[in-house]
Amino acid sequence: MFYNKTIIAFEGIGGSGKTTQINKLYNYLKKLSINSRIFKPDNTLKVVKANENTYKIFDEISEKAPNESLTSQLKSLIVTYEQVTKVFEILTENTDTEIIIMDRYKHTFYLGKALYYWGECEWYINSMIEWLPKPDIVFYFELNVKEALKRVVSRDEPLREYDNIETLSTIDNAYMKLFEQSKEIASDCYKINSNDDIDSIHEFIIDRINDIQKK
Repeated sequence: MFYNKTIIAFEGIGGSGKTTQINKLYNYLKKLSINSRIFKPDNTLKVVKANENTYKIFDEISEKAPNESLTSQLKSLIVTYEQVTKVFEILTENTDTEIIIMDRYKHTFYLGKALYYWGECEWYINSMIEWLPKPDIVFYFELNVKEALKRVVSRDEPLREYDNIETLSTIDNAYMKLFEQSKEIASDCYKINSNDDIDSIHEFIIDRINDIQKK
């Protein structure tokens, strides 16, 4: 627990079923009058590739673009800083929230290294990520990349730049390597087969959360 809040993290590539289970968990806790909050650490900084080696970053809210392009290293540093800061604000805010349900958490930040060159910024980025507390429990959703992309396309929503086989495969491989070190990720880390029955997955998640609450 951190600031008397239980942190539950859901990890996995897009289309693996995280959002479905997050919403089911939230509604379940609500019926039990347990105060919970869903948080997805998206950033408001939009990253636009300027050329092969540089990126332009601007605030989606103000829609103000900078005059200078940023390297992949600085882009990763800035975006990670914004995301980590937002997460820490949520975790430390003075509310009656008992459970924080993270739609992706610090493990996703590490995956940036698989997509972008960190270079000399790597130490700073790792330090920022390590600054965040370990979650009490992590559920990692596994699903074949092609099946995951098929689910994403079926949502009838605009595809994001990383919604393609090549990028999702890179992220999936990075996830698998990361979760080989499950003991370093969280006290309790569980892999979920996303092809299993939705209600069965939900029951499994509830049982595991009840286990940690008893500790």
